[in-house]
Amino acid sequence: MKSSISLDLQNVLDNHSKVFETPKGLLPIRDHDHVIHLIPGSFPPNIRPYKYPYAQKSEIEHMVAEMIEVGIIQPSQNSLFAPVVLVHKKDGSWCMCPYYRELNKLTIKDKFPIPVIDEVLDELHGVIYFTKSDLHSRYHQIKIKTKDIPKTTFRTKNNI
Repeated sequence: MKSSISLDLQNVLDNHSKVFETPKGLLPIRDHDHVIHLIPGSFPPNIRPYKYPYAQKSEIEHMVAEMIEVGIIQPSQNSLFAPVVLVHKKDGSWCMCPYYRELNKLTIKDKFPIPVIDEVLDELHGVIYFTKSDLHSRYHQIKIKTKDIPKTTFRTKNNI
């Protein structure tokens, strides 16, 4: 079967394959890690996990084990939890999403200005190639301040 990717593009992909790898381990602590500010007097919710059909439960267990193995999540003995929801993707695979809606209700919203499109386009002047990468590591791209990590704990039926 003939590849639809040009030889030049394939060479670039091969030379920079490290860019497309799944992150290994937790991100380093930085001075600008994300903070979750709660409404004064509120306490992070502790929600029971949902019941899952066997196939979904097995998929969640597999995903959790894989993320622990590569080091992008870590086991927790925290008493605060958010349940997990599995979302079916177009390609037939599953996406595991911790259900933070209750935590979000108690969070003071950060406000960041949206970039002006004209400025963004000016910065992109002369660019020829645009790519879209599936950032399948999702939430693990954002490092949370150490004091706020307990607020992000999720649980499945196995770790009750």
